[in-house]
Amino acid sequence: MFHNYYLVEITLPTTLKQDFLLWLNPHREEILKLSYFTHSTVWVEQNSKSEDEIKVEVRYFFQKDQDLQNYLKNEATRMRSQLPAVFKERLKFQRYSVRTEIL
Repeated sequence: MFHNYYLVEITLPTTLKQDFLLWLNPHREEILKLSYFTHSTVWVEQNSKSEDEIKVEVRYFFQKDQDLQNYLKNEATRMRSQLPAVFKERLKFQRYSVRTEIL
C-alpha cells in the first residue's frame, strides 16, 4: 500500500510558534476544501541544532499525482500568498512530493 503526500516543511523562530499554528490550522482547512487532498497532518518538532527554532511539517495526502499537479498549477500561488506579513522573511519553506510504501 502506498501513500502519496505533499510535504511542506517550515522552519521558524520558536517565538512565532503559537501565532503561526493559530494561522496554519484554518489555512490548512481551506486547502483541504479545495478537494485536491484527502487529509493532512501536522507535526511540530524542536530543532536539534537550535533551541531558538522549531520545524513544522504539514503533510497533505493525495490519491493521484494529477491531483497534486492540479493544485500546484491552479491554487498553490494563491494559497502561498495568504501568508501574513508578520511571518514573511522569518520562515523558511521547503516543499516535496513524497511516495511511501507501508509494508
